[in-house]
Amino acid sequence: MISKLYILVVVLVVVLFASCEKTEEFSEIPEIKYKEFYLTPGIDGMTIATGNLVFSFVDGDGDIGNFNNPDENNDSNSLNMFIFGSYKSGGDFMPFYTNSLNLPFVEGGVYRKTVQGDIKIEIDLTIQTPDTLFYSFYMIDRAGHQSNTETTPILIISKLIQH
Repeated sequence: MISKLYILVVVLVVVLFASCEKTEEFSEIPEIKYKEFYLTPGIDGMTIATGNLVFSFVDGDGDIGNFNNPDENNDSNSLNMFIFGSYKSGGDFMPFYTNSLNLPFVEGGVYRKTVQGDIKIEIDLTIQTPDTLFYSFYMIDRAGHQSNTETTPILIISKLIQH
């Protein structure tokens, strides 16, 4: 009888410890990581393609985005995503593109404040968009913490359009 009770207690203890989920801790400073850049066909007569910049993010205190409607006119206090493009001219890269936008409000959980996921940002490419370029980007959370800056690999638009 004691051996069966002992085995039952051991099994219950093992199940209890196995079911406890360890909480992973993340920094309150957002971290982003470039994932991909791909093209979708553009709107006839307006764009040659739409560039889709995809990156992952994680923020330990869950304060990404803000309450302002991202479709409304952005004021400088609500902007929290910054993208910079550079194109190849001769052997050097020259800045040509800057975009600041408002990421929508993302709410952390009740028990865990950490938020993470993927974000896709669309960039219109026109006939005037340089062929060889790259983008750098970063975000700022509601507390004013700036993420790391990520950069795409060098992109050759004419090759991406063909694929």
